[in-house]
Amino acid sequence: MNEFDLTEWLAADDYACFYADECRRGLFAGFLTVATFLFSVKTFLLVTLHRDIYSDPKYVKFREQLVKENLSEDRPLQPLKRLSDRLHISTLLALSAAIAQFTVGMLPFNWAASIATLAGVASVGDLCLILSIQKEVIDDWIKALDEKCEDQNEEQG
Repeated sequence: MNEFDLTEWLAADDYACFYADECRRGLFAGFLTVATFLFSVKTFLLVTLHRDIYSDPKYVKFREQLVKENLSEDRPLQPLKRLSDRLHISTLLALSAAIAQFTVGMLPFNWAASIATLAGVASVGDLCLILSIQKEVIDDWIKALDEKCEDQNEEQG
């Protein structure tokens, strides 16, 4: 029965060869594309969200009502600020993951290939956090739109 020897695994080139032959180019291109996309969409998304949702007086009133009812501790623009911060961090992580593929990832060692791979995993994990924040923002938007529709129905009815 063979025991796992960490020093042998760190010195072996099995994963490093697989990574260099099959993964590195695709991961570099993928994370560079993600970083570029996040960079370009951040400004457009935040400006559009602020203009269409967060600057609407009814939305501000809605958020203030949530705070009064202790359903939210956030100020009216806090979800947008969280999304902005997370998009910034995700852009940096995706760019770092892309850079890691052609810096550390170029070294012919398992540990180097593992570090480059883990940089990609961290970036993907952060993208999952963006999805949860995005869901929060969209849920707030839908609630505000519901309130707006109810107000319009009351005015017409």
